[in-house]
Amino acid sequence: MSIQPEVCVERAVLVTDVYTKNMDKPVVIKRALALENVLRNMSVFIEDGALIVGNQASSNRAAPIFPEYAFDWILEEMDGWEKRDGDRFVIKNENKKKLKEIAKYWKGILLI
Repeated sequence: MSIQPEVCVERAVLVTDVYTKNMDKPVVIKRALALENVLRNMSVFIEDGALIVGNQASSNRAAPIFPEYAFDWILEEMDGWEKRDGDRFVIKNENKKKLKEIAKYWKGILLI
C-alpha cells in the first residue's frame, strides 16, 4: 500500500496556541510550555506490529510544521508542495487555511 505524504499542521497549531497565550513570557518558557502542549495533545498513532513507536505528525508519512523556527517560507511555497520534483507533499485546503490563520501571529517575529 502506497501512502501519499502529506503536511500535518497539528503541531503548528498547538505551538502557536501556546505562543499567542504567553506573549509576555521569555522564549525559553514559551518553548517549554509549547513542548508540554504538544506532548499532552498531539495525536498518537501506533502501527500494527511496530517495535519502535513515536511520531512527530498525526499520521504515517506526514510532515510536521515547526513555526517557531521558520514560517514565512511555508506560506510562500505551500501551493507548490504537490508539484515539486522531489519530496512532494499533499496539503488539504482546510490545513492551508489553518496555516494562513496562524501566520498572523508568526509574521514578522524574529525567531531565535
